[in-house]
Amino acid sequence: MNLALLHDRDDEDYPRPLKRQKTSYASAENGLLYDRYTIAWICALYIEMAAALAMMDEIHGQLPRCFNDNNAYMLGSIKNHNIVIACLPHDQYGNNNAAHVLTNLTRTFPSIRRGLVVGIGGGAPGKVDIRLGDIVVGTRIMQYDFGKVLAGGEIQRTAIPKVPEYSLRTAVTNLRAKHEIYPSRVPAILQERMQEHLNYRRPSAPDHLFQASYEHDPSTADCETCDQSQLEEREARRSREPKVHYGGIASSNQVMKDAVTRDKLAQELDIICFEMEVAGLMDILPCLPIRGICDYSDSHKAKDWQKYAAAVAAAYAREFLEALPATGDASRDSWPNARSPEQADLGNRRQQLLESLEFDQIDSRKTTIKTAYSKTCRWFLKHPDYLEWLDSEKRSQHHGFLWIRGKPGAGKSIIMKFIYTKMKKADIPMKALTVSFFFNARGELLEKSVLGMYRSLLLQLLEGFPDLQRILDATDLISRNQVTCPPLNVLKDLFRSAVSSLEKRSFTCFVDALDECDEQQVKDMVDFFEELAEQCVENNKAKTVTSKT
Repeated sequence: MNLALLHDRDDEDYPRPLKRQKTSYASAENGLLYDRYTIAWICALYIEMAAALAMMDEIHGQLPRCFNDNNAYMLGSIKNHNIVIACLPHDQYGNNNAAHVLTNLTRTFPSIRRGLVVGIGGGAPGKVDIRLGDIVVGTRIMQYDFGKVLAGGEIQRTAIPKVPEYSLRTAVTNLRAKHEIYPSRVPAILQERMQEHLNYRRPSAPDHLFQASYEHDPSTADCETCDQSQLEEREARRSREPKVHYGGIASSNQVMKDAVTRDKLAQELDIICFEMEVAGLMDILPCLPIRGICDYSDSHKAKDWQKYAAAVAAAYAREFLEALPATGDASRDSWPNARSPEQADLGNRRQQLLESLEFDQIDSRKTTIKTAYSKTCRWFLKHPDYLEWLDSEKRSQHHGFLWIRGKPGAGKSIIMKFIYTKMKKADIPMKALTVSFFFNARGELLEKSVLGMYRSLLLQLLEGFPDLQRILDATDLISRNQVTCPPLNVLKDLFRSAVSSLEKRSFTCFVDALDECDEQQVKDMVDFFEELAEQCVENNKAKTVTSKT
Protein backbone atom coordinates (compact mmCIF):
# COMPACT_ATOMS: atom_id res chain seq x y z
CA MET A 1 0.00 0.00 0.00
CA ASN A 2 1.29 3.46 -0.90
CA LEU A 3 0.23 6.38 1.28
CA ALA A 4 0.80 10.05 0.45
CA LEU A 5 0.35 12.59 3.27
CA LEU A 6 0.28 16.35 2.73
CA HIS A 7 1.94 18.42 5.47
CA ASP A 8 1.82 22.21 5.82
CA ARG A 9 4.44 22.60 8.55
CA ASP A 10 8.08 21.80 8.81
CA ASP A 11 7.85 20.44 12.36
CA GLU A 12 7.83 16.75 13.24
CA ASP A 13 4.45 16.57 14.93
CA TYR A 14 3.69 13.66 12.64
CA PRO A 15 6.94 11.73 12.28
CA ARG A 16 7.74 9.41 9.43
CA PRO A 17 6.52 5.86 10.03
CA LEU A 18 8.73 3.58 12.07
CA LYS A 19 9.19 -0.13 11.57
CA ARG A 20 6.64 -2.27 13.34
CA GLN A 21 6.48 -5.91 14.18
CA LYS A 22 5.45 -7.90 11.09
CA THR A 23 2.04 -9.48 11.06
CA SER A 24 0.78 -11.95 8.47
CA TYR A 25 -2.80 -12.42 7.40
CA ALA A 26 -4.22 -15.38 5.53
CA SER A 27 -5.32 -14.51 2.02
CA ALA A 28 -8.89 -15.35 1.11
CA GLU A 29 -9.66 -17.38 -1.99
CA ASN A 30 -9.62 -15.63 -5.34
CA GLY A 31 -12.25 -15.55 -8.02
CA LEU A 32 -15.74 -14.27 -8.53
CA LEU A 33 -18.65 -15.73 -10.43
CA TYR A 34 -19.24 -13.00 -13.00
CA ASP A 35 -17.91 -15.20 -15.80
CA ARG A 36 -20.32 -18.04 -14.93
CA TYR A 37 -23.32 -16.14 -16.32
CA THR A 38 -24.07 -16.59 -20.02
CA ILE A 39 -27.67 -15.44 -20.52
CA ALA A 40 -28.99 -11.88 -20.21
CA TRP A 41 -32.72 -11.54 -19.51
CA ILE A 42 -33.80 -7.94 -20.19
CA CYS A 43 -37.05 -6.45 -18.89
CA ALA A 44 -38.54 -2.98 -19.18
CA LEU A 45 -41.08 -3.16 -16.33
CA TYR A 46 -40.96 -4.40 -12.77
CA ILE A 47 -43.89 -6.75 -13.46
CA GLU A 48 -41.78 -8.36 -16.20
CA MET A 49 -38.89 -8.78 -13.77
CA ALA A 50 -41.22 -10.33 -11.20
CA ALA A 51 -42.40 -12.86 -13.79
CA ALA A 52 -38.78 -13.61 -14.70
CA LEU A 53 -37.88 -14.31 -11.08
CA ALA A 54 -40.82 -16.69 -10.77
CA MET A 55 -39.36 -18.76 -13.62
CA MET A 56 -35.98 -19.37 -11.98
CA ASP A 57 -35.03 -22.77 -10.58
CA GLU A 58 -32.70 -20.97 -8.20
CA ILE A 59 -32.22 -17.36 -7.23
CA HIS A 60 -28.58 -16.54 -6.51
CA GLY A 61 -27.15 -14.07 -4.05
CA GLN A 62 -26.06 -10.72 -5.43
CA LEU A 63 -22.51 -10.27 -6.60
CA PRO A 64 -20.58 -7.17 -5.54
CA ARG A 65 -21.40 -4.01 -7.42
CA CYS A 66 -18.84 -3.20 -10.10
CA PHE A 67 -17.28 0.19 -10.64
CA ASN A 68 -19.05 2.33 -13.27
CA ASP A 69 -22.06 -0.01 -13.47
CA ASN A 70 -25.20 1.51 -11.97
CA ASN A 71 -27.48 -1.34 -13.00
CA ALA A 72 -29.20 -3.45 -10.37
CA TYR A 73 -29.30 -7.15 -11.20
CA MET A 74 -31.11 -10.25 -10.07
CA LEU A 75 -29.30 -13.52 -10.65
CA GLY A 76 -30.62 -17.03 -11.07
CA SER A 77 -30.57 -20.21 -13.08
CA ILE A 78 -32.82 -22.35 -15.24
CA LYS A 79 -31.56 -25.85 -15.92
CA ASN A 80 -27.92 -25.45 -16.99
CA HIS A 81 -28.13 -21.72 -17.71
CA ASN A 82 -26.94 -19.03 -15.30
CA ILE A 83 -28.96 -15.90 -15.93
CA VAL A 84 -28.55 -12.18 -15.26
CA ILE A 85 -31.90 -10.37 -15.06
CA ALA A 86 -31.80 -6.60 -15.62
CA CYS A 87 -34.69 -4.16 -15.64
CA LEU A 88 -34.77 -0.65 -17.07
CA PRO A 89 -35.10 2.24 -14.60
CA HIS A 90 -38.62 3.38 -13.80
CA ASP A 91 -40.10 5.57 -16.55
CA GLN A 92 -36.95 5.26 -18.67
CA TYR A 93 -38.03 3.03 -21.50
CA GLY A 94 -37.12 2.73 -25.15
CA ASN A 95 -34.27 1.49 -27.31
CA ASN A 96 -31.68 3.99 -26.08
CA ASN A 97 -32.19 3.24 -22.39
CA ALA A 98 -32.23 -0.49 -23.07
CA ALA A 99 -28.92 -0.21 -24.92
CA HIS A 100 -27.37 1.61 -21.96
CA VAL A 101 -28.47 -1.12 -19.54
CA LEU A 102 -27.21 -3.94 -21.74
CA THR A 103 -23.87 -2.23 -22.41
CA ASN A 104 -23.16 -2.10 -18.67
CA LEU A 105 -24.37 -5.67 -18.22
CA THR A 106 -22.08 -7.15 -20.86
CA ARG A 107 -19.11 -5.26 -19.41
CA THR A 108 -19.76 -6.57 -15.91
CA PHE A 109 -20.57 -10.13 -17.00
CA PRO A 110 -17.98 -10.94 -19.68
CA SER A 111 -19.30 -14.42 -20.55
CA ILE A 112 -22.77 -13.27 -21.58
CA ARG A 113 -23.35 -14.70 -25.04
CA ARG A 114 -27.09 -14.40 -25.66
CA GLY A 115 -29.94 -12.19 -24.55
CA LEU A 116 -33.67 -12.63 -24.15
CA VAL A 117 -35.81 -9.50 -24.27
CA VAL A 118 -38.91 -10.65 -22.42
CA GLY A 119 -42.06 -8.75 -21.57
CA ILE A 120 -45.24 -7.21 -22.88
CA GLY A 121 -45.98 -5.96 -26.38
CA GLY A 122 -48.77 -4.57 -28.48
CA GLY A 123 -50.37 -6.84 -31.06
CA ALA A 124 -50.90 -5.96 -34.73
CA PRO A 125 -53.88 -8.13 -35.71
CA GLY A 126 -54.67 -8.76 -39.34
CA LYS A 127 -52.12 -11.05 -40.89
CA VAL A 128 -52.53 -13.52 -38.03
CA ASP A 129 -55.35 -14.06 -35.57
CA ILE A 130 -53.54 -12.64 -32.58
CA ARG A 131 -55.33 -12.31 -29.26
CA LEU A 132 -54.59 -10.82 -25.85
CA GLY A 133 -52.40 -13.20 -23.87
CA ASP A 134 -50.79 -14.69 -26.97
CA ILE A 135 -47.02 -14.83 -27.39
CA VAL A 136 -44.97 -13.33 -30.21
CA VAL A 137 -41.42 -14.53 -30.83
CA GLY A 138 -39.53 -12.12 -33.04
CA THR A 139 -37.89 -13.64 -36.11
CA ARG A 140 -37.18 -10.21 -37.63
CA ILE A 141 -36.93 -6.78 -36.00
CA MET A 142 -37.52 -3.44 -37.71
CA GLN A 143 -36.81 -0.06 -36.11
CA TYR A 144 -39.51 1.95 -37.80
CA ASP A 145 -38.70 5.41 -36.36
CA PHE A 146 -35.20 5.45 -37.87
CA GLY A 147 -34.92 7.25 -41.20
CA LYS A 148 -35.25 10.49 -43.13
CA VAL A 149 -38.13 12.96 -43.21
CA LEU A 150 -38.88 13.87 -46.82
CA ALA A 151 -40.94 16.67 -48.31
CA GLY A 152 -44.53 16.49 -47.21
CA GLY A 153 -43.59 14.76 -43.96
CA GLU A 154 -43.12 11.34 -45.48
CA ILE A 155 -40.58 9.17 -43.62
CA GLN A 156 -38.06 7.20 -45.62
CA ARG A 157 -36.96 4.39 -43.34
CA THR A 158 -33.26 3.62 -43.52
CA ALA A 159 -32.99 1.05 -40.75
CA ILE A 160 -31.97 -2.40 -41.90
CA PRO A 161 -34.14 -5.29 -40.63
CA LYS A 162 -32.34 -7.34 -37.98
CA VAL A 163 -32.68 -11.03 -37.31
CA PRO A 164 -31.69 -13.01 -34.21
CA GLU A 165 -28.30 -14.69 -34.31
CA TYR A 166 -27.97 -18.12 -35.95
CA SER A 167 -27.88 -20.21 -32.77
CA LEU A 168 -31.01 -18.48 -31.46
CA ARG A 169 -32.84 -19.03 -34.75
CA THR A 170 -31.96 -22.72 -34.83
CA ALA A 171 -33.09 -23.12 -31.21
CA VAL A 172 -36.40 -21.44 -32.11
CA THR A 173 -36.77 -23.80 -35.09
CA ASN A 174 -36.17 -26.83 -32.87
CA LEU A 175 -38.79 -25.69 -30.39
CA ARG A 176 -41.32 -24.96 -33.15
CA ALA A 177 -40.75 -28.46 -34.53
CA LYS A 178 -41.26 -29.94 -31.08
CA HIS A 179 -44.55 -28.05 -30.74
CA GLU A 180 -45.78 -29.61 -33.97
CA ILE A 181 -45.76 -32.97 -32.21
CA TYR A 182 -46.08 -32.12 -28.54
CA PRO A 183 -48.01 -29.22 -26.99
CA SER A 184 -46.15 -26.20 -25.68
CA ARG A 185 -45.20 -26.34 -22.02
CA VAL A 186 -46.26 -22.74 -21.45
CA PRO A 187 -49.60 -23.63 -19.78
CA ALA A 188 -47.88 -26.21 -17.56
CA ILE A 189 -45.13 -23.73 -16.64
CA LEU A 190 -47.72 -21.11 -15.74
CA GLN A 191 -49.45 -23.64 -13.52
CA GLU A 192 -46.18 -24.67 -11.85
CA ARG A 193 -44.64 -21.25 -11.45
CA MET A 194 -47.46 -18.70 -11.19
CA GLN A 195 -50.26 -20.51 -9.36
CA GLU A 196 -49.49 -18.64 -6.13
CA HIS A 197 -49.37 -15.28 -7.88
CA LEU A 198 -53.06 -14.52 -8.40
CA ASN A 199 -52.48 -11.15 -10.04
CA TYR A 200 -50.58 -12.85 -12.88
CA ARG A 201 -53.41 -15.21 -13.84
CA ARG A 202 -55.48 -14.72 -16.97
CA PRO A 203 -57.73 -11.73 -16.22
CA SER A 204 -61.50 -11.69 -16.39
CA ALA A 205 -61.40 -8.50 -18.49
CA PRO A 206 -62.85 -8.99 -21.99
CA ASP A 207 -60.63 -9.34 -25.05
CA HIS A 208 -62.04 -6.62 -27.29
CA LEU A 209 -60.60 -5.56 -30.64
CA PHE A 210 -62.20 -2.41 -31.99
CA GLN A 211 -62.22 -1.38 -35.62
CA ALA A 212 -59.19 0.70 -36.54
CA SER A 213 -61.25 3.77 -37.38
CA TYR A 214 -62.96 3.85 -33.97
CA GLU A 215 -61.08 5.99 -31.45
CA HIS A 216 -61.33 5.60 -27.71
CA ASP A 217 -62.90 8.47 -25.76
CA PRO A 218 -59.92 9.99 -23.89
CA SER A 219 -62.19 11.27 -21.11
CA THR A 220 -62.90 7.72 -19.92
CA ALA A 221 -60.37 5.41 -18.28
CA ASP A 222 -61.79 2.14 -19.62
CA CYS A 223 -63.87 0.87 -22.51
CA GLU A 224 -67.13 0.30 -20.65
CA THR A 225 -68.78 3.15 -22.56
CA CYS A 226 -67.16 2.35 -25.92
CA ASP A 227 -69.54 1.44 -28.73
CA GLN A 228 -69.73 -2.35 -28.83
CA SER A 229 -71.01 -2.22 -32.39
CA GLN A 230 -67.53 -1.07 -33.41
CA LEU A 231 -65.96 -4.36 -32.32
CA GLU A 232 -64.32 -6.57 -34.92
CA GLU A 233 -66.13 -9.86 -35.41
CA ARG A 234 -63.83 -12.73 -34.54
CA GLU A 235 -64.45 -16.42 -34.18
CA ALA A 236 -64.31 -17.60 -30.59
CA ARG A 237 -61.37 -19.78 -29.74
CA ARG A 238 -61.86 -23.27 -28.45
CA SER A 239 -59.07 -22.94 -25.91
CA ARG A 240 -58.09 -20.17 -23.54
CA GLU A 241 -54.44 -21.23 -23.66
CA PRO A 242 -52.03 -18.76 -25.27
CA LYS A 243 -50.93 -19.33 -28.84
CA VAL A 244 -47.36 -18.74 -29.97
CA HIS A 245 -46.81 -16.67 -33.11
CA TYR A 246 -43.53 -16.21 -34.96
CA GLY A 247 -42.94 -13.14 -37.10
CA GLY A 248 -41.74 -9.58 -37.49
CA ILE A 249 -41.63 -7.12 -34.59
CA ALA A 250 -41.60 -3.33 -34.97
CA SER A 251 -39.48 -1.44 -32.44
CA SER A 252 -39.16 2.26 -31.66
CA ASN A 253 -38.79 4.76 -28.82
CA GLN A 254 -42.51 5.64 -28.87
CA VAL A 255 -45.57 3.74 -27.73
CA MET A 256 -47.89 2.77 -30.60
CA LYS A 257 -51.44 3.92 -29.72
CA ASP A 258 -53.01 4.56 -33.10
CA ALA A 259 -54.80 1.72 -34.89
CA VAL A 260 -54.68 3.31 -38.35
CA THR A 261 -50.91 3.82 -38.14
CA ARG A 262 -50.59 0.33 -36.65
CA ASP A 263 -52.28 -1.27 -39.62
CA LYS A 264 -50.35 0.82 -42.13
CA LEU A 265 -46.99 -0.12 -40.60
CA ALA A 266 -48.01 -3.75 -40.13
CA GLN A 267 -48.70 -4.02 -43.84
CA GLU A 268 -45.62 -2.09 -44.94
CA LEU A 269 -43.17 -3.83 -42.61
CA ASP A 270 -44.85 -7.25 -42.39
CA ILE A 271 -44.95 -7.21 -38.58
CA ILE A 272 -47.35 -8.61 -35.98
CA CYS A 273 -46.18 -6.87 -32.80
CA PHE A 274 -44.94 -3.48 -31.53
CA GLU A 275 -42.44 -2.96 -28.71
CA MET A 276 -39.81 -0.44 -27.53
CA GLU A 277 -36.53 -2.09 -26.56
CA VAL A 278 -35.10 -4.81 -28.74
CA ALA A 279 -33.86 -2.73 -31.70
CA GLY A 280 -31.42 -0.97 -29.36
CA LEU A 281 -29.96 -4.29 -28.21
CA MET A 282 -29.41 -6.34 -31.35
CA ASP A 283 -26.10 -4.62 -32.23
CA ILE A 284 -24.74 -5.15 -28.70
CA LEU A 285 -25.64 -8.79 -28.12
CA PRO A 286 -27.45 -11.56 -30.01
CA CYS A 287 -31.00 -11.21 -28.68
CA LEU A 288 -34.35 -12.94 -29.07
CA PRO A 289 -37.49 -10.86 -28.37
CA ILE A 290 -40.34 -12.67 -26.64
CA ARG A 291 -43.53 -10.64 -26.15
CA GLY A 292 -46.80 -11.34 -24.40
CA ILE A 293 -49.62 -9.41 -26.06
CA CYS A 294 -51.33 -7.07 -23.59
CA ASP A 295 -53.18 -4.74 -26.01
CA TYR A 296 -53.75 -4.07 -29.69
CA SER A 297 -51.49 -1.03 -30.09
CA ASP A 298 -54.51 1.28 -30.34
CA SER A 299 -56.15 4.05 -28.34
CA HIS A 300 -58.09 1.47 -26.32
CA LYS A 301 -54.94 0.45 -24.42
CA ALA A 302 -55.46 -0.69 -20.83
CA LYS A 303 -53.33 -2.40 -18.21
CA ASP A 304 -55.72 -5.24 -17.38
CA TRP A 305 -53.76 -7.83 -19.38
CA GLN A 306 -50.22 -6.64 -18.65
CA LYS A 307 -49.32 -8.98 -15.78
CA TYR A 308 -50.70 -12.05 -17.51
CA ALA A 309 -48.92 -11.07 -20.73
CA ALA A 310 -45.66 -10.68 -18.80
CA ALA A 311 -46.19 -14.13 -17.27
CA VAL A 312 -46.84 -15.94 -20.58
CA ALA A 313 -43.78 -14.31 -22.18
CA ALA A 314 -41.63 -15.38 -19.22
CA ALA A 315 -43.07 -18.91 -19.40
CA TYR A 316 -42.11 -19.22 -23.08
CA ALA A 317 -38.64 -17.86 -22.25
CA ARG A 318 -38.26 -20.61 -19.66
CA GLU A 319 -39.37 -23.30 -22.12
CA PHE A 320 -36.93 -21.90 -24.68
CA LEU A 321 -34.04 -22.04 -22.19
CA GLU A 322 -34.97 -25.58 -21.17
CA ALA A 323 -34.40 -26.58 -24.81
CA LEU A 324 -31.34 -24.36 -25.43
CA PRO A 325 -27.95 -26.11 -25.00
CA ALA A 326 -25.72 -24.53 -22.36
CA THR A 327 -22.56 -22.73 -23.42
CA GLY A 328 -19.32 -24.60 -22.70
CA ASP A 329 -17.91 -24.75 -19.17
CA ALA A 330 -20.09 -21.91 -17.93
CA SER A 331 -22.95 -24.31 -17.30
CA ARG A 332 -24.31 -24.77 -13.82
CA ASP A 333 -22.67 -28.20 -13.55
CA SER A 334 -19.27 -26.51 -13.29
CA TRP A 335 -20.52 -23.81 -10.92
CA PRO A 336 -20.01 -24.97 -7.34
CA ASN A 337 -21.52 -22.00 -5.56
CA ALA A 338 -25.10 -21.86 -6.81
CA ARG A 339 -27.31 -20.63 -4.01
CA SER A 340 -30.87 -21.37 -3.12
CA PRO A 341 -33.36 -18.54 -2.42
CA GLU A 342 -32.79 -19.12 1.31
CA GLN A 343 -29.12 -18.17 0.87
CA ALA A 344 -29.71 -15.16 -1.36
CA ASP A 345 -29.90 -12.73 1.58
CA LEU A 346 -26.12 -12.95 2.02
CA GLY A 347 -25.55 -10.85 -1.09
CA ASN A 348 -28.27 -8.45 -0.03
CA ARG A 349 -26.51 -7.98 3.31
CA ARG A 350 -23.26 -7.14 1.53
CA GLN A 351 -25.05 -4.50 -0.51
CA GLN A 352 -26.63 -3.01 2.62
CA LEU A 353 -23.24 -2.78 4.32
CA LEU A 354 -21.69 -1.12 1.27
CA GLU A 355 -24.48 1.43 1.15
CA SER A 356 -24.04 2.09 4.88
CA LEU A 357 -20.46 3.26 4.22
CA GLU A 358 -21.64 6.06 1.95
CA PHE A 359 -22.44 9.52 3.26
CA ASP A 360 -23.40 12.91 1.84
CA GLN A 361 -20.56 15.08 0.55
CA ILE A 362 -18.16 12.15 0.59
CA ASP A 363 -16.16 13.80 -2.22
CA SER A 364 -17.07 17.44 -1.65
CA ARG A 365 -13.62 18.70 -0.67
CA LYS A 366 -11.83 16.99 -3.57
CA THR A 367 -14.27 18.41 -6.10
CA THR A 368 -13.75 21.99 -4.85
CA ILE A 369 -9.94 21.90 -5.22
CA LYS A 370 -8.82 23.65 -8.37
CA THR A 371 -7.34 21.55 -11.14
CA ALA A 372 -3.71 22.32 -11.86
CA TYR A 373 -2.82 24.07 -15.09
CA SER A 374 -1.31 21.79 -17.70
CA LYS A 375 2.35 22.33 -16.67
CA THR A 376 2.02 23.74 -13.14
CA CYS A 377 2.70 20.57 -11.13
CA ARG A 378 4.76 18.53 -13.57
CA TRP A 379 7.95 19.41 -11.69
CA PHE A 380 6.76 17.24 -8.84
CA LEU A 381 6.87 14.14 -11.04
CA LYS A 382 10.68 14.46 -11.12
CA HIS A 383 11.12 15.23 -7.43
CA PRO A 384 13.57 12.76 -5.78
CA ASP A 385 11.18 11.94 -2.92
CA TYR A 386 8.39 11.13 -5.34
CA LEU A 387 10.63 8.98 -7.53
CA GLU A 388 11.93 7.16 -4.46
CA TRP A 389 8.37 6.55 -3.32
CA LEU A 390 7.54 4.96 -6.68
CA ASP A 391 10.63 2.75 -6.54
CA SER A 392 9.55 -0.64 -5.21
CA GLU A 393 13.20 -1.49 -4.46
CA LYS A 394 13.20 1.22 -1.77
CA ARG A 395 9.92 0.19 -0.17
CA SER A 396 11.74 -1.08 2.91
CA GLN A 397 13.10 2.46 3.50
CA HIS A 398 9.92 4.52 3.21
CA HIS A 399 7.37 1.72 3.94
CA GLY A 400 5.10 3.05 1.23
CA PHE A 401 4.71 6.54 2.76
CA LEU A 402 5.21 9.85 0.99
CA TRP A 403 4.80 13.00 3.07
CA ILE A 404 4.17 16.32 1.31
CA ARG A 405 4.89 19.31 3.55
CA GLY A 406 4.59 23.05 3.01
CA LYS A 407 3.16 26.31 4.27
CA PRO A 408 -0.60 26.97 4.27
CA GLY A 409 -1.87 28.10 0.89
CA ALA A 410 1.23 26.90 -0.95
CA GLY A 411 -0.81 24.67 -3.27
CA LYS A 412 -0.22 21.26 -1.72
CA SER A 413 -3.81 20.15 -2.22
CA ILE A 414 -3.56 21.06 -5.89
CA ILE A 415 -0.40 18.95 -6.13
CA MET A 416 -2.15 16.11 -4.32
CA LYS A 417 -5.12 16.23 -6.68
CA PHE A 418 -2.76 16.41 -9.66
CA ILE A 419 -0.82 13.28 -8.62
CA TYR A 420 -4.00 11.44 -7.62
CA THR A 421 -5.66 12.17 -10.97
CA LYS A 422 -2.58 11.07 -12.87
CA MET A 423 -2.29 7.78 -10.97
CA LYS A 424 -6.05 7.17 -11.10
CA LYS A 425 -5.96 7.28 -14.90
CA ALA A 426 -3.33 4.52 -14.83
CA ASP A 427 -5.53 2.16 -12.78
CA ILE A 428 -5.84 -1.34 -14.24
CA PRO A 429 -9.14 -3.11 -13.50
CA MET A 430 -8.66 -5.86 -10.87
CA LYS A 431 -4.89 -5.16 -10.78
CA ALA A 432 -4.23 -1.57 -9.66
CA LEU A 433 -6.47 0.81 -7.72
CA THR A 434 -6.03 4.40 -6.54
CA VAL A 435 -8.31 5.93 -3.89
CA SER A 436 -8.40 9.19 -1.95
CA PHE A 437 -9.87 11.14 0.93
CA PHE A 438 -9.63 14.92 1.36
CA PHE A 439 -10.38 16.16 4.88
CA ASN A 440 -12.63 19.22 5.01
CA ALA A 441 -12.55 21.33 8.19
CA ARG A 442 -15.60 23.33 7.04
CA GLY A 443 -17.67 20.25 6.28
CA GLU A 444 -19.89 17.98 8.30
CA LEU A 445 -18.48 15.67 11.01
CA LEU A 446 -17.73 12.77 8.66
CA GLU A 447 -15.89 15.09 6.26
CA LYS A 448 -13.36 16.06 8.95
CA SER A 449 -12.97 12.86 10.98
CA VAL A 450 -11.08 9.61 10.49
CA LEU A 451 -14.40 7.79 10.76
CA GLY A 452 -15.43 9.40 7.47
CA MET A 453 -12.00 8.67 6.00
CA TYR A 454 -12.11 4.94 6.82
CA ARG A 455 -15.66 4.68 5.48
CA SER A 456 -14.67 6.38 2.24
CA LEU A 457 -11.42 4.48 1.67
CA LEU A 458 -12.99 1.12 2.52
CA LEU A 459 -15.91 1.74 0.19
CA GLN A 460 -13.59 2.69 -2.67
CA LEU A 461 -11.40 -0.35 -2.03
CA LEU A 462 -14.34 -2.80 -1.98
CA GLU A 463 -15.94 -1.29 -5.06
CA GLY A 464 -12.61 -1.17 -6.91
CA PHE A 465 -11.79 -4.81 -6.10
CA PRO A 466 -15.28 -6.38 -5.72
CA ASP A 467 -13.92 -9.81 -4.79
CA LEU A 468 -12.70 -8.30 -1.50
CA GLN A 469 -16.31 -7.74 -0.47
CA ARG A 470 -16.21 -11.27 0.91
CA ILE A 471 -14.62 -9.79 4.05
CA LEU A 472 -18.08 -8.47 4.90
CA ASP A 473 -19.14 -12.10 5.43
CA ALA A 474 -16.44 -12.77 8.07
CA THR A 475 -18.30 -13.28 11.34
CA ASP A 476 -15.07 -12.88 13.34
CA LEU A 477 -14.87 -9.29 12.06
CA ILE A 478 -18.48 -8.23 11.87
CA SER A 479 -21.68 -9.61 13.32
CA ARG A 480 -23.91 -11.48 10.88
CA ASN A 481 -26.81 -9.28 12.00
CA GLN A 482 -24.91 -6.07 11.25
CA VAL A 483 -26.39 -4.14 8.31
CA THR A 484 -25.72 -0.57 9.47
CA CYS A 485 -22.33 1.15 9.32
CA PRO A 486 -19.88 -0.61 11.66
CA PRO A 487 -18.04 1.33 14.40
CA LEU A 488 -14.53 2.72 13.89
CA ASN A 489 -12.63 -0.26 15.33
CA VAL A 490 -14.51 -2.68 13.06
CA LEU A 491 -13.94 -0.45 10.03
CA LYS A 492 -10.21 -0.60 10.72
CA ASP A 493 -10.31 -4.38 11.06
CA LEU A 494 -12.23 -4.68 7.78
CA PHE A 495 -9.77 -2.36 6.03
CA ARG A 496 -6.82 -4.36 7.36
CA SER A 497 -8.41 -7.63 6.26
CA ALA A 498 -9.11 -6.27 2.77
CA VAL A 499 -5.55 -4.98 2.33
CA SER A 500 -4.12 -8.29 3.55
CA SER A 501 -6.10 -10.03 0.78
CA LEU A 502 -4.72 -7.86 -2.03
CA GLU A 503 -2.05 -10.41 -2.87
CA LYS A 504 -0.08 -9.03 -5.85
CA ARG A 505 -2.43 -6.18 -6.68
CA SER A 506 -1.43 -2.53 -6.27
CA PHE A 507 -3.37 -0.24 -3.94
CA THR A 508 -2.56 3.47 -3.50
CA CYS A 509 -4.21 5.85 -1.01
CA PHE A 510 -4.11 9.66 -1.13
CA VAL A 511 -5.06 11.45 2.10
CA ASP A 512 -5.09 15.25 2.11
CA ALA A 513 -5.24 17.98 4.76
CA LEU A 514 -4.47 16.08 7.97
CA ASP A 515 -4.48 19.19 10.14
CA GLU A 516 -8.18 19.67 9.37
CA CYS A 517 -8.82 16.59 11.51
CA ASP A 518 -8.44 16.10 15.28
CA GLU A 519 -4.73 15.78 16.17
CA GLN A 520 -5.07 12.63 18.28
CA GLN A 521 -7.20 10.98 15.59
CA VAL A 522 -4.49 11.73 13.04
CA LYS A 523 -1.74 10.26 15.24
CA ASP A 524 -3.77 7.08 15.70
CA MET A 525 -4.43 6.97 11.97
CA VAL A 526 -0.72 7.34 11.15
CA ASP A 527 0.10 4.51 13.56
CA PHE A 528 -2.50 2.34 11.89
CA PHE A 529 -1.27 3.02 8.37
CA GLU A 530 2.32 2.61 9.51
CA GLU A 531 1.52 -0.88 10.77
CA LEU A 532 -0.47 -1.67 7.67
CA ALA A 533 2.22 -0.44 5.29
CA GLU A 534 4.85 -2.52 7.06
CA GLN A 535 2.75 -5.62 6.53
CA CYS A 536 2.65 -4.87 2.82
CA VAL A 537 6.37 -4.22 2.29
CA GLU A 538 7.29 -7.79 1.48
CA ASN A 539 4.46 -8.21 -1.04
CA ASN A 540 4.61 -4.73 -2.61
CA LYS A 541 0.86 -4.54 -2.13
CA ALA A 542 0.09 -0.95 -1.33
CA LYS A 543 1.45 2.51 -0.85
CA THR A 544 0.12 5.70 0.67
CA VAL A 545 0.43 9.40 -0.07
CA THR A 546 -0.50 11.56 2.87
CA SER A 547 -0.64 15.28 3.51
CA LYS A 548 -1.07 17.48 6.55
CA THR A 549 -2.21 21.04 6.03
